[in-house]
Amino acid sequence: MDWVEEVDRALRKSVSEIGVRDESVIAFSGGLDSSLLAVFIPDVPLYSVAVKGSEDERWVIEAAEMMGREVNLVNVDVDEDILIKVMNIIGSPNPLDVSLAIPLYILGERVASDGHKYIITGQGADELFGGYARYRTCPKEELMRIDFEKVVGHDIQRDKKVIGVWGCKLIAPYLHPDIVKTAFSIPVEMKVSGE
Repeated sequence: MDWVEEVDRALRKSVSEIGVRDESVIAFSGGLDSSLLAVFIPDVPLYSVAVKGSEDERWVIEAAEMMGREVNLVNVDVDEDILIKVMNIIGSPNPLDVSLAIPLYILGERVASDGHKYIITGQGADELFGGYARYRTCPKEELMRIDFEKVVGHDIQRDKKVIGVWGCKLIAPYLHPDIVKTAFSIPVEMKVSGE
């Protein structure tokens, strides 16, 4: 089976079914998942949250330029007030949850102030396609499934809450049933290399 064609078909179907609206933006990290979305949805603005002058900021700008796109940069400026707000919104002081929610909170504020309503993210792609470094040392389908279930059962809900305070909605094309089915059909050794 040609897995590249299958993933391409599934991603095209997902993108066509999400109903991209004029008020949509892509949360762009410069990674493979958001870059593919930027290719498949070319007319949607790219937004990225990064610390000013950081390596992340430089990479996001470079990645967008390689694609012939512009990116709207939103600088991270975290203070105690934002930290407390985010913990209250997500209902958890868990450091990992808070650290993941803060950039989305900041992004949601900017996106809403710019008149947008929908934030398209790459959530689920790393768990489905083996994007995390830990999968290289332990390429187990069970670990990827456990991580994916956490995305669906926990992470997405957290992220919807944190951008919802700004009136924004989250769209996650990689969670489309066709993409999930295709990804879990691909042998794990084809998705993850130990090298």
